[in-house]
Amino acid sequence: KGPERFTLERLTEKLGGGDRVRFYGHLPRDRARSLLSSADVFIQTSLFEGHSLALLEAASLSIPIVVSDVPAQREAVTLASGDLGGIVIALHDAQALSNELRRLSVDDSYYTHWTRMSKVLATRSSYNSMIESYASLLIVPR
Repeated sequence: KGPERFTLERLTEKLGGGDRVRFYGHLPRDRARSLLSSADVFIQTSLFEGHSLALLEAASLSIPIVVSDVPAQREAVTLASGDLGGIVIALHDAQALSNELRRLSVDDSYYTHWTRMSKVLATRSSYNSMIESYASLLIVPR
């Protein structure tokens, strides 16, 4: 629900996606997680983004993640090793996004790889691991 909903619904109909796109608005967390768990891929192609809880929820469900290359999202999917836990697409590159989604849909080993990377990302982003990271910053060994 927001000021662009009507415009986005009309655009969806115009582009022929009315039978494949749903606008749910705000949902209780349990319902949102249930819907998310049925997704094949989590896509967040923002021009700017803060700390995305939706991305972390998708990772916790081991859903392959595709994000736009903006600093907060690149940081969110970068593991301590420097490897990526999600696919990063250049801004405004619809063809690259299409290519990645196509590959995820037809290449089982590629899909499985990004499912595993999402699971690794979720482990790194768990509540306990975040607390441990903060604690390591605050507690000085003797």
